[in-house]
Amino acid sequence: MSQDILDEQQEHLAQLLEGIQRCAWFLHQSEAKIEWAIDPSWLTEHKKDVDLFETLAAINERFAKLQDSLASAMRHSALLAGESSDSFLKVLAFFEEQGVIDATSDWQRCRAVRNMAAHDCPPTMWRSRCISTCCMNSPTCSSAPLAS
Repeated sequence: MSQDILDEQQEHLAQLLEGIQRCAWFLHQSEAKIEWAIDPSWLTEHKKDVDLFETLAAINERFAKLQDSLASAMRHSALLAGESSDSFLKVLAFFEEQGVIDATSDWQRCRAVRNMAAHDCPPTMWRSRCISTCCMNSPTCSSAPLAS
């Protein structure tokens, strides 16, 4: 890879990392508006609280964007490191070997929970629990540095 192409690729990675910081910061700001953990019965009682559900929707969207941004940066980093990036499982295995993530299964669990929150969960019962379980309790998902 020529130096100018390498410089461009490194700049692209830097931009991805800056985007991750923004995603994490905004997610943190939304998360701070909620008193965790949310009891499903309390959530049902507040089912018409527009501010609450707008905040939960923002957390859901911001968490999804953060995970997508992390995946892009991880794939790009692996490529720059000369590692195989033809499958994301290989990328995850590389980052697990490097100690960046504790376990590939943590990432997969976060992805499954994220998908449940986005598509399958009844809003009053599971959505907040899905996101809080992964986003707020997993070092893999919540360890991104926050922008100041």
